[in-house]
Amino acid sequence: MATANTNPSASHLDIMRTVFPVVATTGGGRELARPDFFGTAFAVAPGVFMTASHVVTNALTRGQLAIAGPSGHGPLGACSVDEYEIFTNCDVALLFCNAGGVTLLNTWLTNRVQTLTDLSSFGYPHAVSRADEIEHFEVVFRAYKGYVITTRGFERLPGKPAVYEISVPYPEGMSGAPVLLAVKDQLAVAGVVVGTDAVEYGGLEQRVGIAMIADEILELQSDRLGGLIPERLGFAAATYSPPAP
Repeated sequence: MATANTNPSASHLDIMRTVFPVVATTGGGRELARPDFFGTAFAVAPGVFMTASHVVTNALTRGQLAIAGPSGHGPLGACSVDEYEIFTNCDVALLFCNAGGVTLLNTWLTNRVQTLTDLSSFGYPHAVSRADEIEHFEVVFRAYKGYVITTRGFERLPGKPAVYEISVPYPEGMSGAPVLLAVKDQLAVAGVVVGTDAVEYGGLEQRVGIAMIADEILELQSDRLGGLIPERLGFAAATYSPPAP
């Protein structure tokens, strides 16, 4: 049985035990397939992680889907994913991996935030570097903060689910990372990074971050779990209240 710590207060959260790189392995899951980190996953329940569905499909083209621990830190080496479930309409996926010692991000925001609200995210972008023209792994944790520009339907996905446009364009490798808001000294998941988009008007282009809004994910029915994701995984609910003027 995997062990996990539930979501503690924001000031005491060990962020290095909540998010992990998604990789592909070969040789029976013992070696990384090549220096590619395909995205970020975060622990949402004992033995269950969440990421973006396109992260999963990209990793599977290179080998065995796995979750890796940061070099020199974290509870994981390279933990093979036993099963996964993809929700293409929201570009999210559940990964089932028997890894212990993680800290869960299992408090989720049930209502939407207003524009100009600051949201933070952390993960493993730019995880591959080059030295003397040779690719090598350098697992670097990075964090980002941006404000909500608007809420809109995302035309790239069927049904145009609701997403936040965020002022920071997330780099490659951040897909699948949690988007977070502190609510009463708890970190609540406000969404999941699914990429970037270009907003253009009058020939001027702006790159923005795109995050699937939490309430879209909370409505997903899981065949693997046999019900609604929040009910089957025991998510706690948090409500956002805008600051008084």
